[in-house]
Amino acid sequence: MNADPRDPRAAVWLAVAQLCSADEKKTAVRYSPAFVDALSHVVYAQAETMGGDLECFAKHARRAKVTVDDVKVRSGWLRYMRGGAWC
Repeated sequence: MNADPRDPRAAVWLAVAQLCSADEKKTAVRYSPAFVDALSHVVYAQAETMGGDLECFAKHARRAKVTVDDVKVRSGWLRYMRGGAWC
């Protein structure tokens, strides 16, 4: 993994590695480096998807900035897409 602290992928990898390490201390579970790497890729991809969704919601509302309302709309939209109620 790139060690540049300005690289968002490296920051996500570090956060995931720290969370896994903290969990290892609490439980008997051990996480392999390959697992940490794969999980960090999934987390980064989900963050990219969420960012794109939030930008689309803000653009649809004719705003240049993402707001808390966009996050609320996305969470309701995800529940709806998974078969739950919109509200």
